[in-house]
Amino acid sequence: MVEIKKILLIDDSPTVRMVMGSSLEAKGFLIMYEQTAEAGLKSAFEQKPNLILLDIMLPDKNGFEVLQELKQNDITKDIPVIILTGKSSGEEVVKGRQLGADDFCVKLSTTPNIMSDKVIKLIGE
Repeated sequence: MVEIKKILLIDDSPTVRMVMGSSLEAKGFLIMYEQTAEAGLKSAFEQKPNLILLDIMLPDKNGFEVLQELKQNDITKDIPVIILTGKSSGEEVVKGRQLGADDFCVKLSTTPNIMSDKVIKLIGE
C-alpha cells in the first residue's frame, strides 16, 4: 500500500494556501493548512508531516522562530522544511540555512510546478 505523504503548509495568505496547496494536492499529497506559527507548531508536533512549507512572515511570530523550534525538538527535527518568503534577499537564505531550512521559495517567482519539483526532490512522490 502506498503511503500518502503529508505536507504542512503554514502561511497566513489565503492565496498562497490555495495556489500551492491545490497544486500539491493534485500531485497526490495530503495538505494540512495552518495560518499561525502556534497552530503550525502544534500541528507539526501532533501530525508529524513528511515536509513543512513555512512562511517567514506570520501574524504571531516569524518563521525563523518556528524553524528554530522545529529543529530543536526531537519529534520534528528531521522533517524537511521549505521556507516561503516574499523577499529574495540573500540574508533570509543564509539565516534559514543556518537554522536548518532545506530549501527556499520566493512566493512571487515560484510556480506550482517549481514547488512540486522541490517537494518531490526532498520527500519523493
